[in-house]
Amino acid sequence: MLTTSIWAQPANQQVNQKDAQGRKQGHWVKKAYDGQVLVDCHYRDGKRVGEYRNFYEKGGIQSLLVYGKTDTIKATLYHDNGKIMAEGQYKDTLKFGIWKFYDDRQILSSIEVFENGKLNGKSIVFHLNSDTAAIREFKDGLRNGLSTEYFEGHKLKSKINYVDDTPEGKVIFMHPNGKKSKEGGYANAVKEGAWFYYGTDGNLDAQELWKNGVLIKQLFYDKEVEQQVEDNKKGEN
Repeated sequence: MLTTSIWAQPANQQVNQKDAQGRKQGHWVKKAYDGQVLVDCHYRDGKRVGEYRNFYEKGGIQSLLVYGKTDTIKATLYHDNGKIMAEGQYKDTLKFGIWKFYDDRQILSSIEVFENGKLNGKSIVFHLNSDTAAIREFKDGLRNGLSTEYFEGHKLKSKINYVDDTPEGKVIFMHPNGKKSKEGGYANAVKEGAWFYYGTDGNLDAQELWKNGVLIKQLFYDKEVEQQVEDNKKGEN
């Protein structure tokens, strides 16, 4: 359990001091109106040094930033229940390098790579049982490249290629039983060409033809699927 460093300070030690040049020096503490410590940190010549702690208004550590001799800042963020929310590094105020994120039970939920505060490179998302849920590629904060999602048990759920955060090229979706659900293609972020839809038994249920995002033709090989589509159309009107 992290506690504020002020509890260990000698009673006569001064805090919140500035030098003749107006630069913060030494131990600084910020408190709420009720006396709850919100910030506990140290400065040298106006710059943060060592550990910089932020606290929730109701108590409990919110973040711990560690300043060293370089421009990278080691960061640990916390949920209000005291469990770790995220771990990584900042350069100035921007996320940098590998970050790990956790849910409020401190179960790893994702691993992401940042550059200049934006997602860059491979991002991995996890199911609660630690199986991989998704692997995505990013560039300058946008999805670029193959994005693959999985059901629990490492079973393929979908494969979609992205260009600047929009789908492009062939895509494929799977049923949880491993059978193909649908496949088709995108061009300029809209559906293009033939799309095929399959039942959980693997049989072809329907086929569509798209051009520039406009549905040109639709064929059904399963009467129940055709009826469902018709019912959905009536519900939209």
